[in-house]
Amino acid sequence: MMASKPRVVVGYHGTTVDEAEKLLAGPLQDSGKVSRWLGQGIYFFEYNVEAATHWASNRAAKAATSAAIIRAEIDLSTCLDLTRSTFQSLVRNAHRTLQAEWKSNPGKQISQKPFELHLGQVRAGYKGDWQDYGRNELDFQVIEKAIELSKLQNNVAYETVRGAFIELGPLYPNSWLFEGAHVAIAVRSPFARVSNLKMFEL
Repeated sequence: MMASKPRVVVGYHGTTVDEAEKLLAGPLQDSGKVSRWLGQGIYFFEYNVEAATHWASNRAAKAATSAAIIRAEIDLSTCLDLTRSTFQSLVRNAHRTLQAEWKSNPGKQISQKPFELHLGQVRAGYKGDWQDYGRNELDFQVIEKAIELSKLQNNVAYETVRGAFIELGPLYPNSWLFEGAHVAIAVRSPFARVSNLKMFEL
């Protein structure tokens, strides 16, 4: 399977000033969390400085520190692009592979809460009635399996993963357009597809 056509986009990563300075100082590394929907990597909002600013501000407020965003150029020439049907099929097949593996080893099977609306809002959070909604361990493992199989079977190494995501609520009653919709990109190790990083303190 061929990778995406070459193109460079601008991404914004929301974080704290301390974490931003660490990223810029290098070496680049992700958080290691296994509950993120696009697999391993450093996450960026594609052309969406507002979303990155909102994310950074919330994160900094919880940590009682200052917020920052990092602007970067991201090369998508080796991208597992989940907005394209071809790559969606690849990920679906990866899920089937995992299901077959889990039949022989049920103890390793992973589940997650389904996508769901509650009172017009996308359930996403880690507390109260929304406990565990937005914890995407299954999606994480499926993406990692898709990337593993692509490398083993087709000698294609995906260095970025791109997907469209919706959260919050509709822009107006009965709308399929959502306030929190955005495109996210996970840039994977060894982070060769990200360049020209610049920090902006908020």
